[in-house]
Amino acid sequence: MAVSRLCAKYQKCYETGGDTSGVEDMLAVVFNKCIEEDSFYDLPMQGICNIVSKKNEHLSLKEADQLVSKLAEKKGQEAAKILSVLDIGPVGYFDAASTVSPLRICPVIRELLDARPVTARTGGDIRQLEKRIQELEKKNAELKKENEENKKKLRAKSESSQSKDLEEKLFLLLPDEKDIVEASESGNLKAVQYYAKIKPKSINLENEEGYSALQIACLNSHDDVAEFLIKNGADVNHSHKKGDTALHFAALGGSLSTVELLLASGARLDAVDSSQMNALNYAAQGGNLDVVKFLVEKGLDPLREADGTTNIWFAAYSGDVETFAYFIDMDIDKEKPNKMGETPLHAAAMSGNVDIADVLIDFGLDPHAKSLSGSTPLDVATEEEMIDFLQGIEFGGDEDTEEEE
Repeated sequence: MAVSRLCAKYQKCYETGGDTSGVEDMLAVVFNKCIEEDSFYDLPMQGICNIVSKKNEHLSLKEADQLVSKLAEKKGQEAAKILSVLDIGPVGYFDAASTVSPLRICPVIRELLDARPVTARTGGDIRQLEKRIQELEKKNAELKKENEENKKKLRAKSESSQSKDLEEKLFLLLPDEKDIVEASESGNLKAVQYYAKIKPKSINLENEEGYSALQIACLNSHDDVAEFLIKNGADVNHSHKKGDTALHFAALGGSLSTVELLLASGARLDAVDSSQMNALNYAAQGGNLDVVKFLVEKGLDPLREADGTTNIWFAAYSGDVETFAYFIDMDIDKEKPNKMGETPLHAAAMSGNVDIADVLIDFGLDPHAKSLSGSTPLDVATEEEMIDFLQGIEFGGDEDTEEEE
């Protein structure tokens, strides 16, 4: 069977230290077949969790029960416990009193795991999570007894003072309070709210690259997370070492509501990054016309260049026809290259939008123009339609001549 062959391929890659991600992707596609195959449950626990994380749809109640029960049988109760923190089943599957899952986790641990789901996306470490749960059980015999006997119903939140105390102790076992940035990247509002409540000062922490939670939320267009962070004291003008701010990222992502909220909360409209790009340049590069128009209304100059690069260049690079059309009628040098010698036609070729390239050629841009590195628009094109279009221009004259002869 296909699943058996894929599992065998995974095992071989795993044992030889090869890249298993491609096989995981394929197994995720045929996941409904995987849960029927014994060979699937022989895979390493980490691999199974990765495959579950990559599945696009929730399992049915029957499928979720089958998966967790089989894992408990094949790999022991701890495997079922770890898998149960993944968001795989119907809403409330692991919280319902009627669940037939082999394991019920105590309310305090359940709440924490809801806030910090362990998936391939967030890069959580399954083994470390298991270890932390075991450590907590060793420290508190009542918790262990509660887990083993399955006497208490799960609930999303616990109001008891004892549970709150345990919740704070369990939080201290987390590896890094900077997880608020990770949660902002994945758009996990519940997790962001949780970390902000337990560690209020963490709201302005940076990740290893120097980006704040607010910047990351704006970059990934998580408007609800960005709004929460802004309203709870996040620094709206925090800048990365390259100078880019949350406003830049919100403009690039195209979130008009977040751009408006940032400016209303004191974000600097004229902030520029190390390439002298302001929020308008970012919005043009993102092809976000509504944000472009709003920023122009607020006072940013559409004719201003960013270190020699025009907004026509940025709009051509975005591939968005409407944004490009907005700038093309302005008094902007349509042929001006950036400092790398790349013309707006080079930018259009990179974006793959033939309509924009066609308009630029009508305006007189040279399809044979070379950048400082010697590349023509055809050289930098990657989309097949754009390549065909530019080749047609380059060789069209020769073809006409041959036909006449």
